[in-house]
Amino acid sequence: MKTRVLIFIAMCFLSLSVDAQGENNNKPYKFGIGAMIFIPIGDFSQVDSGAFGYDLQGEYWTNRKFGLTFSAGYQEWVKQYSRIYNWSSIPLLAGFKYHLSKTIYVSGKAGLSFFTQNGKGSAFTYTPGLGFNITKQIDLLILYQSAFKYGERVEILGARAGLTF
Repeated sequence: MKTRVLIFIAMCFLSLSVDAQGENNNKPYKFGIGAMIFIPIGDFSQVDSGAFGYDLQGEYWTNRKFGLTFSAGYQEWVKQYSRIYNWSSIPLLAGFKYHLSKTIYVSGKAGLSFFTQNGKGSAFTYTPGLGFNITKQIDLLILYQSAFKYGERVEILGARAGLTF
């Protein structure tokens, strides 16, 4: 666990040092790192109490309002009660961002989550969300995530605080 936290901190410093060298705000691509927290909803709320995670995200903007995204992350569940849900996951998702205004955007992603512990395997995952650009580099995303595995649906609500450079 300490190793993961140290890696996350190192990635944050790396992203800040890269950004400090100057940014071309007109470039069509951006990269970011984010920290996330989740709470389970639906039937899954009876099994677990929450999760945390982080991700790396790439964005390619086709115009000022619409961009394509790709993200790879890590999510770990805090309190496990059952062998079925004793897992952490690595979601690999592709999707879009569409700006409704300068500060508000909607996003949608879909892909696979790969499980790393007792629940090994993968699950189709989709994640719609509503985001807010706090500054040019900091954004907050409120999201719903659903993953299908073994005929069951795991549903969570979450928040992602991201740094884009």
